[in-house]
Amino acid sequence: MLIKKLKSNLLFFCTFAMVCSLKTYASTPRVDIVRMQQIAKNIIKMQIVDDLNYQKNYLELVYSMVGNSTDQEKIQHFLNPFPKDGIANHLREINSEGLNSKQRKDMLQVIDEEIKQSSDSFRTCRVLPGIRKINQEHFSVPIVCMKPVLNSSQIREFEDYINKLSKTDSVQHKIEYLKAKQRFLKQATLKPYQSDLQIYIEDKNTYRAAIDDDENFPNIFIDQRDNALIPPPKVQPIISH
Repeated sequence: MLIKKLKSNLLFFCTFAMVCSLKTYASTPRVDIVRMQQIAKNIIKMQIVDDLNYQKNYLELVYSMVGNSTDQEKIQHFLNPFPKDGIANHLREINSEGLNSKQRKDMLQVIDEEIKQSSDSFRTCRVLPGIRKINQEHFSVPIVCMKPVLNSSQIREFEDYINKLSKTDSVQHKIEYLKAKQRFLKQATLKPYQSDLQIYIEDKNTYRAAIDDDENFPNIFIDQRDNALIPPPKVQPIISH
């Protein structure tokens, strides 16, 4: 959730230039299916924010977005929103700002674990074959990842623990909440979860991957870590007359 909010604030939109065309759809520009799949792979890679090559990966993504390495103006346009020290360091900075030395140390420990667990979740993702055409300018790329699943007993135990936490100190409450969340998610079993990355053709040379879409990949998968800790809705009994 921390990473999702940050990327939303950065207006992290992905725009891609098409190169060779492998398939033609009627009344549409020629569409490069392989390039769409590569876009999806790049988006997955960019969610792994603890990767030591993250900045290099981002630069490669920018070049693939632009499609023309000589177009420095467009390259810089995509580089500008990116934190100079990377998203992981930016998360550490904004979550420890204004804290005393002990609070900062404790907060950084849980933020580092949050970054690691989120990144590890995205390491399970892979692009599936079968890009779906929604309309002439809109395509959907299927992606499968492994989501955490807790049983009802574990969820109840987590809720009981959280309800007992003191809310007097908001910083300490956040630290203890994240510690508990991370501890319980480590106990989760993993199950396949499929979602889709939406890609829009905005002109004959531009692809845009809509990663700001909360109903689709990557945001909907980010939500699965938090959703794993929420009890499923109660099913109302069917009353027969």
